[in-house]
Amino acid sequence: MTPAFRPGTAAIVEEFRQVHSILANRFGEPDSGYVAVVQLRADQGNYWHFNSNQAVFAAGSPGFVSVKEKDPAAKLGHEIGHFWTNGSGPAANFLREGWATYVESLVLEQEFGHDTAALFWKQHARAYFDHYDGRMSIWNSGNETDLNYDKGSWIFRMLEAAVGTEKFQKAMTEFSKRSLAGSADWETLADCLERQKPPDFDARQFLLPWLKEKRAPRLTAQADGRTVTIVQAGPAFVLPVTVEGTTSKGTERHIVWIRDSQTKVQFTEVVSGVRIDPDGLLLLAR
Repeated sequence: MTPAFRPGTAAIVEEFRQVHSILANRFGEPDSGYVAVVQLRADQGNYWHFNSNQAVFAAGSPGFVSVKEKDPAAKLGHEIGHFWTNGSGPAANFLREGWATYVESLVLEQEFGHDTAALFWKQHARAYFDHYDGRMSIWNSGNETDLNYDKGSWIFRMLEAAVGTEKFQKAMTEFSKRSLAGSADWETLADCLERQKPPDFDARQFLLPWLKEKRAPRLTAQADGRTVTIVQAGPAFVLPVTVEGTTSKGTERHIVWIRDSQTKVQFTEVVSGVRIDPDGLLLLAR
């Protein structure tokens, strides 16, 4: 680094140590042995850039490793995250950029807390619906847009919620090893998830609509006495949905798997109001 480079060598080393610790503890340590962070002085931009030859390039002088306010981001953490996965075949960039953006959320929550991570996810959801919903699918997309950053990261988040954190971490640890050792595609990821035997979960059924379809799920709810019917319009997604209903005895919640165009949920009392995915764990058209 040149003397004027910011955020400075000490800050970069400390960030690397923190991010490496987060990822190694959850997803194993990649067999790299060497990592370089190099200032790319010929590039006058201000951004972090990953190079597959065990190097993170810093174009110009990015000035920060992660930020909390307004637009939360962990850009250096994103590039460090690339050391854990590779990808091939259709949706290959989802396995790289979607993963690395998901890693940003882990770094932000560790450094700044839950609220910052929640804002990060809201902003990526907003960016997806503003620019890509109904226009483009992940299946054959490259790195020419931010689709894999915005939608791809959400797929990893939803996978974790669908199978549970422990099983997700074990599956991603296996996928990391397999993807770094040789060719690995989305079906490799599906196989790693299936090996964890999560109940009521079919990884291929879950993943394919998110990768191939251009639109996110549209879900509506209709209450009739104690029965709530969730209606899915458009392409069929298979996903776990939290349904919250207001009854005379207070709030009641159920988690149900949506597999068809209509799914009925039975409550213990008459339902007067319904919320779908109240915790915002799914990328849904709202």
